[in-house]
Amino acid sequence: MTHIHHDDFAQGGRASTPKFRASLQDAHEPEGLTANSNGYELLTLVKRVGKGFGFSASMIRLLDHYMSFTRECDWQAGEHPIVFQSITKTAMQLGLHERQIQYLEKALFDLGALTWNDSGNHRRYGARDERTGELLYAFGVDLSPLASLKPAMEHRIEELEAEREAWHILKRQISYYRRQTRAMLAEAQNRPVLRARFSGWSLDYDQLASTRIRASFSVPRLRSTLAEHNALYDALYDALHGSEVISHFNELSAKISSPDDTFCVPYKITTESQTDKSVLSNPLPDCCLQASVPPPPVDPTGTEPVADFENRDLIAAAGVDHIRITHLISAASDRFALYLSRERPADTWDAIISAADALRPHLGIHNSAWIEACGVLGRGGAAICLLITDHNAQRHTNRVERPGGYFRAMIKKARAGELRLHGSIFGILKAKGETRQ
Repeated sequence: MTHIHHDDFAQGGRASTPKFRASLQDAHEPEGLTANSNGYELLTLVKRVGKGFGFSASMIRLLDHYMSFTRECDWQAGEHPIVFQSITKTAMQLGLHERQIQYLEKALFDLGALTWNDSGNHRRYGARDERTGELLYAFGVDLSPLASLKPAMEHRIEELEAEREAWHILKRQISYYRRQTRAMLAEAQNRPVLRARFSGWSLDYDQLASTRIRASFSVPRLRSTLAEHNALYDALYDALHGSEVISHFNELSAKISSPDDTFCVPYKITTESQTDKSVLSNPLPDCCLQASVPPPPVDPTGTEPVADFENRDLIAAAGVDHIRITHLISAASDRFALYLSRERPADTWDAIISAADALRPHLGIHNSAWIEACGVLGRGGAAICLLITDHNAQRHTNRVERPGGYFRAMIKKARAGELRLHGSIFGILKAKGETRQ
């Protein structure tokens, strides 16, 4: 009897590892593939997911080459898609070295995309049925594990598509801030009070714009770049629309204010006649309807239209006559002041009304609501309502989320004689710390 010692075993062949032994066990299961698969569909997924899953271009090329040797019947349930072409022929056809083919197969094995069905001497060979094309026997590269990667590849593709969408969104946002920043730099250059700071802003922008957005940039890097653009944009915006606008209107308010003005008009005025409101220092413009407002409704008796006396009572009840232009200029938000600065002159009721009408669409207040407000409170009263709405939409606590609905609610209260505009304006002034205008 011949005794076989351990040293008598050949040391050649594929190294045995736990992962390789597990793959061999899976590959030699008699049932083969657990479900019908499509080899080219799997290859398409591999190409789509690419480096996002760990597949290099060379690995994909080798898989594509091996896939050409499989047939549809190889991917049916219970079968094994085995490629038995020799490594030498594969290397010659791909223009690579045999060792490179072995490295690529090992990389695909590490990803779980293939395993090997080796013969005793590790030669690759096989045969197919001439009639059906099915494999009779085969030893070589087994592509069965690739089918099990399908759910993971599909999930990874969804993640990559979401990342690409986020990438494009960030790129568009960066482009937007660059356009807006260039426009504001041009505006800042033409403002004498900002010329000293212009060179610093321009240098910061040139440094940001010198970085070209490339496809290789990651999403976190784009977020960081966007934050830098946003910071410069905010600095320019604050400089252009912040302190300069407020300073301008503070000077304007001080220029046109009278030291004798008070928040509340005295109960009796001894220096002026109360019979004619038109002689007041800052009369309201036509408290009747503006040109675009429909004519007054007809009295129920059908004899004469309802006179302005009814609207005059609502205007007086709302406290419009207690509010002066200086009060409105001081109470206006920075946004309202910006629109008012476009009017020349800016210290008139016409300017207040024009600024309010221009700001109205940005607050989501429909033109029909504006017309209704003009019909109830006159154009001046409607402008005051919009100024208050704009202020309350920007306050830090209890901010108005739906300015359009808030504006209509004010008009509803005005119709009922429950609106007190002067109380709101004086409250804003008090919160700003202003006691006289």
